Amino acid sequence: MPRWITRLLFGLNAPLLIGGLLVALLAGAALAAPLLTPHDPLEALLINPASPALRPPFPPGTPGFPLGSDPAGRDMLSRLLYGARYTLAISALAAAARVALGALIGMLAGWYRRARPPLGALISAWSAIPPVFMAFFLIPLLATPLFGIQRAGPQNIAEVSRNAAVYTIVIGATGWAEAAARCQLAVQGLRGASFVEAAYALGLSRWAVLWRHVRPNLRGLLLSEAANAISGALLLLAELGFFSFFVGGGQEDVAGSRYLDPIYAEWGGLLAKGLRQRGAGIWLLLEPLLAFTLAILAFNLLAEGLRRRR
Repeated sequence: MPRWITRLLFGLNAPLLIGGLLVALLAGAALAAPLLTPHDPLEALLINPASPALRPPFPPGTPGFPLGSDPAGRDMLSRLLYGARYTLAISALAAAARVALGALIGMLAGWYRRARPPLGALISAWSAIPPVFMAFFLIPLLATPLFGIQRAGPQNIAEVSRNAAVYTIVIGATGWAEAAARCQLAVQGLRGASFVEAAYALGLSRWAVLWRHVRPNLRGLLLSEAANAISGALLLLAELGFFSFFVGGGQEDVAGSRYLDPIYAEWGGLLAKGLRQRGAGIWLLLEPLLAFTLAILAFNLLAEGLRRRR
């Protein structure tokens, strides 16, 4: 085999290439949603203009509805693409909070010997609690008393925005321990580096050495942790969707029971409603589930590719 082919095959960072491409496609599709979608995501079409005899839910492949529709006649492709905006934005903001908090606690635990026992115990205790259980406790606790959000009633744009803030805060607060543990180990490994000794010789304080010289050496680690954190935030949103916890919603009466109907096409809301209405069409559940799966896979591959570059 020619040497250049061998170098191409074995020197290629496939996870970084595939993951970066998938993430770019997801972000591009979300940003270009108005150009790519055939319908308004909130538009309910009770009759298909291409086939007047056909009423919702329209199955996938129906003319004008490549991914079908929900029972209200809303186009699933449009809802998934617009929903990517909300889902990816919340996940990215929550991931930034996770990495920032985890990096700060991890650096302090790895750098200061006296702070290591209490902070190490905090990291271990926090990582032992499943994020989905913590979210079940924190979301109702924060939503109603602090933000005035009531889950049993119509919601306006301001209330949905406050709801999204709650989810971002909670998801950011649940998954920082893994990043903290890795940052702690990385900082401990840099304590005896030659550039650290040189910085001390110049008269810099311990905090200055940590912030000016050790922190920049964590950039590669923090980039991979950010991709991992977005993947974890997406997974948590999907898990919450299975339990009918999702961002935004309005009241819906179905056979005498009251449910929350996602008025905005966030993937967790689509997953929650698809699970409840899967009898009307299995695609209502499978499509948001596949969207979550693709996004989580993309960010996991990106994180692995970034880790290999370090």
